[in-house]
Amino acid sequence: MTQDRRRTSSAPGRADDAAIDPADCALVIISCDKPRNLWGPSLSLHRCYWPDCPYPTFLVSDTVPLEDPRVRSSVVGTALSWSEMARIALLSLLHLEVLFKVKDFFLTRPASSAAIGAQHRSLHALGGVYLGLVPLPRPNCRLPGHPGIGEHERGSPFRASPQAAL
Repeated sequence: MTQDRRRTSSAPGRADDAAIDPADCALVIISCDKPRNLWGPSLSLHRCYWPDCPYPTFLVSDTVPLEDPRVRSSVVGTALSWSEMARIALLSLLHLEVLFKVKDFFLTRPASSAAIGAQHRSLHALGGVYLGLVPLPRPNCRLPGHPGIGEHERGSPFRASPQAAL
């Protein structure tokens, strides 16, 4: 029997979150059928620059499944908005957290699993719910004791982006 682990997870910031299991987080690449010519280059660069990515990878599309044994396809249906596609795909996952990426966000330099894991642990320690891994625009203020992490003031333009975010 499969348990929906989203309902039994601990609250953010609790002490038992110190050891985060990468299997509880999924890398979700959202796309649609039309730009499927970008899937190959995006995944090729992902494997080149983040070969030890610890997260199971999913590619979301309208109707065309990805033919790649290393990536799970999530086909959500036609005539949906981008937000509806993302919502359906996210609700189908059993993972507690999502590292979200858009199909045309190409890695161009190495990604560090250790650094991303440290930021992920900081997110939990701070009780946060969103962590942009591409800090553009830069945060308004830094958080002491958490290098590389900052906070955007409420109302700041573009403070949340799906370009590589937990």
